[in-house]
Amino acid sequence: MIERLKNREEKAFEEVITMYQRRVIKIAYGYAGNIHDADDITQEVFITLYKNLDKLTSNEHLKMLIYKIAVSRSLDFLRKNRFKRFFSNFSQMEESVVDNLTDGKVQQEQEMLDKEFDTQLHNATRKLSPKQKSVFILKNHEGLSVKEISKITGMGEATVKTHQYRAIKTIRLWMRLQNKEKDHAK
Repeated sequence: MIERLKNREEKAFEEVITMYQRRVIKIAYGYAGNIHDADDITQEVFITLYKNLDKLTSNEHLKMLIYKIAVSRSLDFLRKNRFKRFFSNFSQMEESVVDNLTDGKVQQEQEMLDKEFDTQLHNATRKLSPKQKSVFILKNHEGLSVKEISKITGMGEATVKTHQYRAIKTIRLWMRLQNKEKDHAK
């Protein structure tokens, strides 16, 4: 596969896209928070990969390079779009509420709870530092090992574990505070 990629075989690159596109979109979505931006980031990831095909040494290196580019492009996106992201998500929430009211949809209680939890989790991950977010997404969304995350991020394994611990601690604290605020509002 690596030789085919280095020779710029179109079918080989299409196979790589097919194998990794969903994973890259999941990572990008974890950072961007919406599918349109995640798609844009994903395209940038594969363009960057294509430009760096000559650097590939093995299939394992390919996987690590894709993850590394995905994290890097996602962080670039966050840096460039801080304010845009805030207002975009606010607008999307508003549209969702209006759609539910105008359509008269009644959702089952479990679906609402699941959606609320997902929203809380997504909002909580926004409170994480970029390094904590990278480790959290790669570990919990992609199921990568500490060793793999270390290779992708360039952090030592102990540092990865520390960022994972702090990310989980921050998310738990933030979610507890949100639930307490909701209980007090009742």
